[in-house]
Amino acid sequence: DLAERREGRCEGAGACADGVTVLTVAEDCNVRASADSEGEVIGGFSAGTEVEKKGQEGDWIQVDYDGQTGYVYSGLLE
Repeated sequence: DLAERREGRCEGAGACADGVTVLTVAEDCNVRASADSEGEVIGGFSAGTEVEKKGQEGDWIQVDYDGQTGYVYSGLLE
């Protein structure tokens, strides 16, 4: 999980030993309720925020945002 990444148990961006994929937000971005640019904005992440990838729909990465399922465009994550 993200806490493990911060404690140094995961090596760089990508998959941790337990299969969790952690990505870094490259620039400030919106989190949307659906996997498209017209989806309702439910929040946002600041550049540098680490997020755990929960899934993927096309070019959109599924994340957990404040207990909700959200989506961020993959081009904004590294």
